[in-house]
Amino acid sequence: MSAVLSAILGLYFAHAQSLDAVSTEMARREMQRLLAPAGVELVWNQGDREVARAIIATFDDSCSIDTLQPQFSGDAAVALAESSVSSSGRVLPYFHVNCSRLIQALRPALQPLNLPLRRVVFGRALGRVMAHEVYHILSQRKDHDPTGVAKASFTLEDLTSRQFEFEFPLMARAH
Repeated sequence: MSAVLSAILGLYFAHAQSLDAVSTEMARREMQRLLAPAGVELVWNQGDREVARAIIATFDDSCSIDTLQPQFSGDAAVALAESSVSSSGRVLPYFHVNCSRLIQALRPALQPLNLPLRRVVFGRALGRVMAHEVYHILSQRKDHDPTGVAKASFTLEDLTSRQFEFEFPLMARAH
């Protein structure tokens, strides 16, 4: 994937309750790894650095994986994250992560792990979900690719495997 964009992207968190430092760092590393081939450099929550573009991420409920809540039988079709779209169809620089849903999706993989490993696995999955939303924002695409990080939904294996990539040039169909 050749670099088609060269930008410093500022990612700012709002309402990131109970998101621990290890998970946050793993998410940052995974996002940087996924977005680097497109020439995107991530800057997290640093208001003193000039950025080409700022994106705001919000999180529901608690993102804590210190204790796993009992499995709930919620709607499996609930999105792990969503980008905001204007009435004119433009993808806005805001996205929301449904931490409760992500933790429930990861529960089978997290359950047997000790807390430090849970944080690593959760952070990697969070980074993939967030990179997917950043992809929508930067490319201005609301549709999805058939495979890879830009596909419509992720399996447990997609979220937890050691490797998971964008399958097509990240900004190939950008405006």
